[in-house]
Amino acid sequence: MNKMPIVVSFIITILLFALSTAFQFLIFSIPVDLKYIKHIIGLSYILPTIIAYSIILSYLKRYKNLRISIKEINLGFVIIAFLLIVVGEHLVSLPFYHWKSLSNNYFGTSYKIASNIKFDPFVLYKFFWALLLTPILEEIVFRYYILGGLMKKYTFGTSLLISSLLFSIIHISNPASLVPNFIFGIFCGIVYYRTGKIIYSIFLHSLSNLLWVLIVVFNQSYKKVLAEIGIGVFFFIICIIGIMLCYFGARILLNHISPRSNKTS
Repeated sequence: MNKMPIVVSFIITILLFALSTAFQFLIFSIPVDLKYIKHIIGLSYILPTIIAYSIILSYLKRYKNLRISIKEINLGFVIIAFLLIVVGEHLVSLPFYHWKSLSNNYFGTSYKIASNIKFDPFVLYKFFWALLLTPILEEIVFRYYILGGLMKKYTFGTSLLISSLLFSIIHISNPASLVPNFIFGIFCGIVYYRTGKIIYSIFLHSLSNLLWVLIVVFNQSYKKVLAEIGIGVFFFIICIIGIMLCYFGARILLNHISPRSNKTS
């Protein structure tokens, strides 16, 4: 069975989220000494992800993915394009992640702004999860299987939008990231479709998460930069610059990957 109906792709995503949440709850239910609680929190990122994705992947093996052949890929230009896309996507996402500050500034609300994130050695669990685990597992599921399976039945545009929407939904635990993840899913889908190799979308995903890791590690400096920018006109100019970086990154990417030559089942 090669074709994946849209309803099946939604069921897979819902099951993936439900399984991951259930296993995370089970881990937190384990009675442990409080001095080990940070390890439990760290493992709550890793173990549920591995278990839930392993179960889903055992089912997805029935869906054969499109084999896309590409004549040539200019790796140097691809890396430059990835860097522009990653930085640009982060700048574009600023209003979504800082919506409370925007609301307080322009609508007179009084949302509490989260304090600075402090680097903790136990956060290394989450770094491993973000830099290696989720880029590999999420790209294989949402790009290799779901996007590839949908493309057997629907157009590339429809398949790209659906797979990106599902990629966004799986991150629903952080509502502020829904739109940024949808946008990022579009880029990852295009990268996979154009290169024909899942390793490239995995690399782009890891690079994006690496930026997040650097922000956590250097959070104090990052907060100072944001404070200097403020929530005025320059803030939105920064967002527009992000859109431009994404555009130029996408253009470089598309111009330095040879057109798709053929596709076979």
